[in-house]
Amino acid sequence: MSDGAEGRGDAVLTTYRYLRLATVVLVVSLATAILLATARSGCWRNSISAFYYSSVGDVFVAVLCALGVGLIVYKGSSDTEDVLLNLAGFLAFVVAVVPAAPPSRGECGWTVTAAADGMPDSVRDSVWAILIAGAVAEIAALVIARRTGADRSLRPVARAVRILGWVIVVAGLLVFVFAPDLFARHAHTVAATLVFAGVIGVAIASAVSAAYTPDGARYARLYRVVATAMMATLVAVVVVHLAFPDWGHLVIVTEALLIVEFAAFWIVQTVELWNVVDRTDLYEGGDAPRML
Repeated sequence: MSDGAEGRGDAVLTTYRYLRLATVVLVVSLATAILLATARSGCWRNSISAFYYSSVGDVFVAVLCALGVGLIVYKGSSDTEDVLLNLAGFLAFVVAVVPAAPPSRGECGWTVTAAADGMPDSVRDSVWAILIAGAVAEIAALVIARRTGADRSLRPVARAVRILGWVIVVAGLLVFVFAPDLFARHAHTVAATLVFAGVIGVAIASAVSAAYTPDGARYARLYRVVATAMMATLVAVVVVHLAFPDWGHLVIVTEALLIVEFAAFWIVQTVELWNVVDRTDLYEGGDAPRML
């Protein structure tokens, strides 16, 4: 019996290792596709999202959907991390299926005919699929939690984040239904911004909870560095935009920095939690942050 239990435990641990590493590999695959497309065309597009309209389009959608699944499936070490990961994962699907505005004609040899104003049927159907699947997943999670006895109240910060997440989703649904043109124009940018904001929140929560583990101080510092770097990147965007309003590559530089920082977070988490499923296995005497 003990060998079987240990085998199952090893399988769970290996699965979590692969989930963390897969996130980094997905980022590498998207970066590789972008570099190949750029080398072929001889110029950089103004944003990573603009590569949707290039040979990278299929990889772009596939990577974002895979990241969405990974973030949702991955169980955070605290309630707050888990809620933020679920929200970021859900929004990653929106980023994938609702394209940004097409790039300017002639940019990097772009020749695709711009879509007419409004929301294409493919986007509308994809968004409905995501919303319905999300509702089914939420109901299934509640049922499973109650049947397994895992149903419990969220901790204060996580509860607040969850409420905020529901406000964001409901607001997006209302715009999608009653102002589809507005949704089609802005959903991609808003969702992408919120995905990065969610990852910043996860990094901050990880810094707090890591500090409660033995020898976790160095990882807490690294998480704070990642969170600070991501926030500094967002602030720098505003500053650079005000100073150089005509610089066309501001968005892609910002996105590239944020994606590198996103990958750095997962590398740190992979190293910190290599020998455990999540951070709760490292707490001593139940000494965990009560608010997260």
